[in-house]
Amino acid sequence: MQLSWRGVNVLLLATSTVMFAVEGHFIAFTPLQLRELGLSDEAVGVWTGVLVAVTMSMALPLGPFWGVLAERFSRRAVLLRSYLVLAVALLVAAWAPDLAWIVVARALVGLSFGVGGVLTATQVMLTPSRHVGRAVATVQAGLPIASSIGPPLGALAIPITGLRGLFVIDAALLLLAGLALALLLPEPTGGHKPVSVLGRMGQVLRLAWDAPPVRWNLANQFFVRGGSGTVDSYLAVRITQVATEPAAAIGWILGGYGALTTVATWLVGRLADRADIVRLYAWGMLFAVIVTIGLAVAPWLWLIALLALLRAVPTALARPLLAAHLARVVPAAHQTGVFSLFPTAGNVGGLIFPLLAAAVVSQGIGAAFAVATLGYGASFAAGLKLGRVK
Repeated sequence: MQLSWRGVNVLLLATSTVMFAVEGHFIAFTPLQLRELGLSDEAVGVWTGVLVAVTMSMALPLGPFWGVLAERFSRRAVLLRSYLVLAVALLVAAWAPDLAWIVVARALVGLSFGVGGVLTATQVMLTPSRHVGRAVATVQAGLPIASSIGPPLGALAIPITGLRGLFVIDAALLLLAGLALALLLPEPTGGHKPVSVLGRMGQVLRLAWDAPPVRWNLANQFFVRGGSGTVDSYLAVRITQVATEPAAAIGWILGGYGALTTVATWLVGRLADRADIVRLYAWGMLFAVIVTIGLAVAPWLWLIALLALLRAVPTALARPLLAAHLARVVPAAHQTGVFSLFPTAGNVGGLIFPLLAAAVVSQGIGAAFAVATLGYGASFAAGLKLGRVK
């Protein structure tokens, strides 16, 4: 069965939504699993950040290579690797008897990373150029869709299946999504096919550094991922401080945030082919600074929920617009290799900023959110710079 380019985009949207939803369960319900293992509230705060750092530290060494390996061998195979490894990580978490095995599971999650850049590059290669901007933004909606349906479904399932049972169901869904990709996703033709993986990696890194629009695009991805990753890690902890029923509150607040982000991402997709997308991105990051400060100081659950929903705006602006901008400034022959650096830059930020937050959270949850505010503020400044480079 040969899918059209529209069918490929639907397939990638559906399968990536499954992946993001089950990955989100790891993050959203981590505080509950840590408490189940007997950790104190202070230890939960520290280990929430440490586990994110474990994931990112495993993702970083191989992150830049996934795009080059996809060019050299198979883009479809590199994508399937993510689904299989993440399914194994979920099963390890499902039967983890203590904290050490949770660390192993989160390390495996890091080895499943690297799908985003290869997925976007594959999509760009299979989509007519005049539709690339909107198509990229549409598939990027997989993350907010997952954020909208994943936490509520998880919150509903946990009383029935338990958290560990939820992870087993998630692993099965991932394997089904991977099977759909294996059977239906065509392997793109054309593009660069390197003889030497290491030589090509050096070429890609030089290209990214020597081209100011690419360099500043990746810098923005670093900062915004640092800010958003820190908020994602500690928002559940923040909710547990004021909620009488933490699992339900986490599920419905994050679900509402995901639903609004889905709508906002669809609207952003209508703008992704405009010339001023970088300016829109920069002002969205300034708005993220204001919202993050509010989350740190809000005394009531309803206000935390409202601010969490407002995060939908900068989240919707960030990844789709940066990805659409990167597709504009990188030649087609180099897109798979360069796009693999896009999630890697984000993973570096996703390692450093949550680790900093874990180091200061003993001073109070507000200190962790201050680290997130720093990331968003730097992304605002870097976004202004990106708008000025040629």
